[in-house]
Amino acid sequence: MVTYKEKVLKSPYIADFLVFDDIILEIKSASIIIDAHIAQAISYLSVSGKKLALVINFGERSLTWKRVVL
Repeated sequence: MVTYKEKVLKSPYIADFLVFDDIILEIKSASIIIDAHIAQAISYLSVSGKKLALVINFGERSLTWKRVVL
């Protein structure tokens, strides 16, 4: 159950992984990490109150990642 501005969201956000109960980990398999992937991580951070998310992409020739901090 996710609450935002004192309301329970009907369609809760579900992050791929929560590491050490503190870091949101989003896994992708895309040709590149795009702004929409970062926006998704920011949304997860906003509603969860967490401060750090990692977007990890396995779809490129080698592993790429972006750190998202609020």
